Amino acid sequence: MPPDRVGVIRQLQYGKTLIEDDDTGEYLIDLRHSRGLHKTSKFFGPTVTRIPLRVSRLIDTFQTARKHLRKTVDTMPMTDFLFFCGNTDKLMGASQFSQLTGKSFEGLTGRRCTMKLLRAAFVTWLRSRRDVPAEVLESTAHAMKHGTFAGTLDCR
Repeated sequence: MPPDRVGVIRQLQYGKTLIEDDDTGEYLIDLRHSRGLHKTSKFFGPTVTRIPLRVSRLIDTFQTARKHLRKTVDTMPMTDFLFFCGNTDKLMGASQFSQLTGKSFEGLTGRRCTMKLLRAAFVTWLRSRRDVPAEVLESTAHAMKHGTFAGTLDCR
């Protein structure tokens, strides 16, 4: 799964844009009913992106822990957002999400990494491979909401 637009990831909401597929156990990023709410769905129409099972399991673990905390901690927010602000039920802001992303990568790798840099690294890696067919580049460009230019991925 290529990285999606940052705003889409940041605004994931259980039961609305983050849907669990009961058959596979994977989560789906479902933008079919949010036309105009996200830059992605406004320009590229309704889309559904499958989240790999490994990542879906992490989301499940987080959701289970959060449900447990709601039962035991009075100040635990009752929000459906995957990313929320501390002890409130408000959506995490763009700058807060960027800080969280940077600190998370720094903790894992010792270096900060922004979402934009992560997307650019993925595109650079994919384009550097000589064995990637043009069809894969085009489908990846579509999935990442990029244009294609003469059979290559346009990073603009």
